[in-house]
Amino acid sequence: MSPTHVLPREAYEARRLADPAVTMRIVTRGDPRVLPEDPREVIKGAVPLGGRIAIWVALVLVAAAFFVGMRFVGGEGIDEYGAWWGVFWMLFPVPFVVPLLVMVLYGMRRSRRAFAAMAAYVRIRETATPFVGDVREVVVATSEGDVSYLVVRAGAGTREVIAYGRADILQTEVPPVGSRAYMWADAAGEVRVMQIAAGLFGQPWAPGAPL
Repeated sequence: MSPTHVLPREAYEARRLADPAVTMRIVTRGDPRVLPEDPREVIKGAVPLGGRIAIWVALVLVAAAFFVGMRFVGGEGIDEYGAWWGVFWMLFPVPFVVPLLVMVLYGMRRSRRAFAAMAAYVRIRETATPFVGDVREVVVATSEGDVSYLVVRAGAGTREVIAYGRADILQTEVPPVGSRAYMWADAAGEVRVMQIAAGLFGQPWAPGAPL
């Protein structure tokens, strides 16, 4: 990738360029030079088994309540308005239940990916080769004034990587260009994890700076 590459200014467009295999973390507490032992500090979105069961049970109960309630509501008018009245009220909850189902399925899919990433993180933490680079470009997506996610272009020399990561930080904590980016590469030399100190604590990078 060319070191002169410039990310699009729109966050959603810049996000498309990010390497999905790279996990990026903005460190607000702790040392960005050290990978946490607990993968949950780095990988977000994993829902434990108990939580997944609770979500499905809640969805089933909500759907059942909708359909049973509409069955009673619709049943009272069948004699007067005909069978279509009952069918209408039986189908009435569908526009409300289907989006809930889609959200649950999306969450479960994200959770499975998070668990797979956590398993990979454990291996990477034990075997990856660390090196330090610098933040060369940052694109920020905000929601109601707070940062929702970042797209960062970082590198060491001519070696560059573009990473995406959700970040629950203030805009003043966004890492500035020139901050140190601590990266860990796998056996094939591909960057898999990147950690950057939040803006208030970021350090400017100098070539050859030690970890």
